[in-house]
Amino acid sequence: MTSDIEAGVRPLRLEWVAETTEGVTPDNPSWNLFSDNIVSAFDWEPDANTQRQNGAGEITAQGFFNGSETHDVSFSYDLQQWYVDGAGDPVDAGGYFLEPDTDNSLQATHTIVGRSEQDGGGSDGAGRRIYTVVKGAHPDSLTAPFETEDGSPIEQELSYQAEKVRQYDISQPSSSTTVDIENTGTTSVDVTVEDEGAATSETVTVSGGSTSTTTATFGDIDAVELSTDVDGDVVVSDGSGTTFETIKGSDSYPAGEGDLGVPALGSGSHASAIGSSYVRFLDDTLSIPNVESDVEIISGEMSVETGLDSNAKLGSAGQNIHATEWSYTVTATLAGSKVSVDQSTNYLTEQTGKVTWTAGEGSIDFNNAFIQSPGSYTKEAGEGKAQYDNEFSAETINVSN
Repeated sequence: MTSDIEAGVRPLRLEWVAETTEGVTPDNPSWNLFSDNIVSAFDWEPDANTQRQNGAGEITAQGFFNGSETHDVSFSYDLQQWYVDGAGDPVDAGGYFLEPDTDNSLQATHTIVGRSEQDGGGSDGAGRRIYTVVKGAHPDSLTAPFETEDGSPIEQELSYQAEKVRQYDISQPSSSTTVDIENTGTTSVDVTVEDEGAATSETVTVSGGSTSTTTATFGDIDAVELSTDVDGDVVVSDGSGTTFETIKGSDSYPAGEGDLGVPALGSGSHASAIGSSYVRFLDDTLSIPNVESDVEIISGEMSVETGLDSNAKLGSAGQNIHATEWSYTVTATLAGSKVSVDQSTNYLTEQTGKVTWTAGEGSIDFNNAFIQSPGSYTKEAGEGKAQYDNEFSAETINVSN
């Protein structure tokens, strides 16, 4: 049975790559997986800062106008790779969230591409692939919960602020065909068309106001990328009235910046399954400073925020995004013989110490951790064990493999 309904159960390919130039997908990218098990992808809604136009003598709207775009994008997945390798270089995407670069900026921004497949519908009746392309994704916040109750993998959430997010609907051809590329704009553009894995790839130059046809035939279409944006639309079809994709030009947007399509693979590679065990907190340790050794750790959470700030910029829909203030927080629900005494005293006397998360895959030290909250002290009827929710803020961290 075929389906042409968008749904979370449709086959999903979700990959990321570090950008060497902010907002630009590297040529011939070597794509990476977040995890073999994605819980939630994108959680994104575009915000073009739309404003209503009002006028004297009028009570109804006189128009609506978009401004600069804001794109908040987040992903949740079961953590499967440790954050860094033995040399300290990021492996998991979250590794780029943990520490600033040597000049106190982000280590890198990311391009993220998701492909959802529907085997029914499409303009040629052969299904469609819906792509979500995120460029200039700035690491914003990371959250990793520490749960001991069910022993599940750590479900990590990464949140980004992106410069640009666009979606593309590429209908699939019902049989192998050459591809017509129509450029309705006024300037020339190079257009690359690829099939699955770039087994067949061709770049054609299309002058403004003209149409070019590939010499190669394509049984499927997995990427269409423009070398630069044009003022008009670029339309990809079979040349016989069936349109596979339309890439919007700069005339379609108020900021005058057109789209580039789905990044080409070139001689790069798509990611293979990671295949390793998931990171679970159940058999890890979390050391809490300045407390008795009998303290029981029930649950907790690690969170990192890069303190992103942004501003609109002339000539682009995307915003200028920059990190301002790294912050590290560890929460831990504690129980023990005198936890309330230790932690309230440590808080009031400004005691600091090192909180360490030690996993089988590596460890993270939270240095000079200060108690922001020792937990509320109360006695309740029927309470068999008092539990105190502690919150620590650390100055710096050290991540090791």
